Amino acid sequence: MPRANQLLSAIGPMSKYVASLPDLQERMARAAKKTLAERIVDVENDPKAMAILKQNNLTARDYIVGVPALRQAIWLASGRNAPGLAASPANLAFAKANLAQLKPRMDAADGMSSPRK
Repeated sequence: MPRANQLLSAIGPMSKYVASLPDLQERMARAAKKTLAERIVDVENDPKAMAILKQNNLTARDYIVGVPALRQAIWLASGRNAPGLAASPANLAFAKANLAQLKPRMDAADGMSSPRK
C-alpha cells in the first residue's frame, strides 16, 4: 500500500505538468514509439518531472512502470476487461483486496468526478 499511495499521490501533479507542456501531442506520439528504457531516461532528464517524483519518493522507473501496473490491476479488479489489460496475480490480488480504497483515489487522480461503473 505505501507504494500505491506514492504513485497515486504523484499522478495528479505529473498529469497536470505533462498537460501543461506546449508540445503535448508530439511528445505523446514520440513516447509511444520509445522503449521503456528511453521513456525512463526522458523523465530522468526532465527536472520538473523528477521534482514531482522525488516529492513522492519515486524514481522515474517506479512511476513509468508502476502507474500502468496499478491502473490495470484496479481496472481488472473492478470488473473492467478489455484486450491488452493485464496484471500480475499479486497486483490483481492486491487491487481486489484494497479496491474500496484504491479505485476512488485512481478515479480522482484521473480527474473523474465520480467513480467508474
